Amino acid sequence: MTAGTATPFDQIVFAGGGNRCWWQAGWWDTVAPELHLRPRVIAGISAGAATACMIYAHDSQQTMAYYRQVLSANKRNAYWGNLLRRERVFPHYGIYRTALLSILAMDA
Repeated sequence: MTAGTATPFDQIVFAGGGNRCWWQAGWWDTVAPELHLRPRVIAGISAGAATACMIYAHDSQQTMAYYRQVLSANKRNAYWGNLLRRERVFPHYGIYRTALLSILAMDA
């Protein structure tokens, strides 16, 4: 492929899998410009969907700094002591929802 030519890839899917998916942001920031990737269709599941939103709605470096800060406060994947209380056992929903709302509101 020569510089400036279009890539044959017109779709991208970001896999899910929690925080393990953040490598996709670094991959995209590095590879997409080199291959001139400009997909027509973007899909993702779970953290992959959050990654896709991050890449296309905001600067990924600033967003990753935000996630480092937010996730450093969460020490577990499950808080079993909350099972009989009115508090979440699994913090992921709240973390991702708040993060997406915050990220999409940045520079708004």
